[in-house]
Amino acid sequence: MRGLVCCSRHFSPETLSGRDKEEEMVEKSRAESATGSVIGKTVTFEGDLQFSGTLFVAGRVIGNIASDSMEYAHLVIGSGGVVEGNIDVPELVVEGEVTGTITAKRLEILSDAVIGGDIQYLEIEMASGALLNGNLIYSADRWEMSLLKLVEEGDSKGVQAEDGAIPDVLQRTRD
Repeated sequence: MRGLVCCSRHFSPETLSGRDKEEEMVEKSRAESATGSVIGKTVTFEGDLQFSGTLFVAGRVIGNIASDSMEYAHLVIGSGGVVEGNIDVPELVVEGEVTGTITAKRLEILSDAVIGGDIQYLEIEMASGALLNGNLIYSADRWEMSLLKLVEEGDSKGVQAEDGAIPDVLQRTRD
């Protein structure tokens, strides 16, 4: 299979944390990805993927994965899933294997994950037992700028407080 794959379901998962919720997060991602896009266990995809909404990888992807939106995309590399390429998404859960650079606003690395490559992140959670061979690079500026762009374009859903105020960190970036 070669080419570009797109899907369009907006998903904003609730934040889960803690090792005891690890299985719950994986199961929730699996269930919700049933209405998104799935690369099944028997599928090998060669080429770059671009998506929005939810993408669940249980098979193998040889190529880069990026989201259409820096706010509304959720990627899950499930158990047995393999990605050989760079990943650039706002939300990522890794239970399988990734070889390549990861750029994610929010990253959750589960206990069975194996990652070989550098990681740029804003928020990260890593379970005991996960294997990581690479550098961790905190990268707030990239995400602040993408949020600022949304505010300036009038798409401030989820960026502004209930009273319409823009968060201080974005206000400083605007000035």
